[in-house]
Amino acid sequence: MEKGLNPILYVSETSPLTESIRTSFRGAVKLRKDLGEDDYINSMRHIAAFVKPIVGTMMVKDKPKRKEFYLENEWRYIAQDGGIEPYLKRDQYDDALTRQKWNAQAEIHGKLEFSPDDVRYIFVPRDSDIPGLVDFIERKLDSHSSAKIKLLMTRITSLEHMSKDM
Repeated sequence: MEKGLNPILYVSETSPLTESIRTSFRGAVKLRKDLGEDDYINSMRHIAAFVKPIVGTMMVKDKPKRKEFYLENEWRYIAQDGGIEPYLKRDQYDDALTRQKWNAQAEIHGKLEFSPDDVRYIFVPRDSDIPGLVDFIERKLDSHSSAKIKLLMTRITSLEHMSKDM
């Protein structure tokens, strides 16, 4: 939370809250058209970045799959830096070169920086996933002290192991 992460707001497509968000967005668009006022539309875009439907469809191996998103308990970090576009229009996103260009800018200007001290838990699906993660930590986080790396590795737990204790 200290780094600006926030849980997703899951909304039902037919809820009054969803309609209030839509109404507010339409009002922000009208203010932008009528008064050239961008602050409201930018605020609404920022709010929208944290909104996700309770259920929906996602692509898995190039096939649509129904998903209950609220089970994810997702948190997001939305980078806000002058070097990053606040959003891409559909045609920009669909164009691989444009998307690649803005992803590169986001990597430069929008990284979420954190250290091993910021991590309390690391969950992996199976016990067999732990050695690969330990190897990754040793290879990629070697700029941190050995004590911090060792402590981080103690925070790895498999869901497979936890399920045996429940």
